[in-house]
Amino acid sequence: MRKSYKLKLYLLGPMSSTKKVKPPKQTLEDLLKSNQVVTGKVIVERKKVMDEAIEFEMRERRYKANTPNGR
Repeated sequence: MRKSYKLKLYLLGPMSSTKKVKPPKQTLEDLLKSNQVVTGKVIVERKKVMDEAIEFEMRERRYKANTPNGR
């Protein structure tokens, strides 16, 4: 029986179907479209918007602090 068992394993061969197939690597254009990569222009633009929002909030806090009922 041992010989037949070894023969069966030999005939089946290596289990190549268990290998995981890697998806193809994304190109830079694909990454930019999906917003996974950000360019320097976008970062500078976001910082400007954030700075403006912070400045607005600071002005609003000062205005609310100077009014008797907070508006």
